[in-house]
Amino acid sequence: MSSLDLDSLSVSGLNGVWLDEECAKNFKGYRAPSPRSITEIPMIEIANAIKEVIEEEFSLPKDKIPTIAARKLGFSNVGAKITETINAILDMMLKKGDIREVNGMLLFNS
Repeated sequence: MSSLDLDSLSVSGLNGVWLDEECAKNFKGYRAPSPRSITEIPMIEIANAIKEVIEEEFSLPKDKIPTIAARKLGFSNVGAKITETINAILDMMLKKGDIREVNGMLLFNS
């Protein structure tokens, strides 16, 4: 276990585990639709769905992203836990500098 890499994304103390750091950096997809709950989806998959939403739309208000990303992950109903989890990952992405907020819109840093 000590040779495994702990995912840097963590919500509510939950982290993914990877074979190595390179595997985590190179993972670009997400699995959907899926019968999994939001707590069973690795944070990297949620982040990748968020990235796809922003790429497709170029920029969006933060409050619109959870619903669209949740649909990409296969959720037909977007409840409080799903919204909370996606917003927590959005906040991490903002803090890390992966995305930025300009005039209330989220977009990628260039």
